[in-house]
Amino acid sequence: MRNVKWMLAVAAMFAVGAFSAPVTAQMGGSTEKKVEGEKKEGEGKEEPKEEDGIYTAMLKPMLKDVGEVIDKAEYTDADVKSYLKHHEAVKKLFDADSKWEELSNENLKKAFDYMVKNEKYVAWAKEAGVDADVFLRKGLRLRMQWFKMTWVDEQESGLKEYLSELEKGKADIPEDEFKAAKEYIESMLKDLANARKFLNKTITGPTDAEKKAVEDNKEALKKAFDEEEGESEDGDDGEDEDGMK
Repeated sequence: MRNVKWMLAVAAMFAVGAFSAPVTAQMGGSTEKKVEGEKKEGEGKEEPKEEDGIYTAMLKPMLKDVGEVIDKAEYTDADVKSYLKHHEAVKKLFDADSKWEELSNENLKKAFDYMVKNEKYVAWAKEAGVDADVFLRKGLRLRMQWFKMTWVDEQESGLKEYLSELEKGKADIPEDEFKAAKEYIESMLKDLANARKFLNKTITGPTDAEKKAVEDNKEALKKAFDEEEGESEDGDDGEDEDGMK
């Protein structure tokens, strides 16, 4: 049986940074910046409520006003294929931009407002033959919908595995440590349920047409997103997910 304190430390990673890679990797942003609870003066961030739980409390500032960017940016199969075609080039461009990294960790609307006017990005879009504004909006909508449909399930599955392992080793753990560990993991699962509600409310779609477009390109999208999140490098087996169905 693994050490309980070690298990809790690993489980805590889900709460502190598990969502940072998929969120801050939108359109290829770097995922190295650590998640912090600090706020800058005048940022206009929404104050999280205690009942939100740690996941929603961290997601709220990042997704504040994101609907202004993605709500009306419905995409088609052709848009998804365009996203995939240009994914590597855009990822390289965004990875090299420290301001994008900073803003995408802070608030995605602010990151969009910055990048859509960025000279290098606008020049790339012109050369690639895509509308800089539309391409970025639709790409962000696609990425956020994928995040909404997969992230909570992934984190929930991981935490349930830790809970199952904890239960199996109950006889070898002091009762107070077992109780504390179980309550902690269960509280995180409850926080995840709140995060699911928040994401469903905050991120629009997908429409039926968008679901089909994603399903038809699912393997290629998963490969692209896994690369952004570093899962391929970490030895992820690439097992299929049913979040977008």
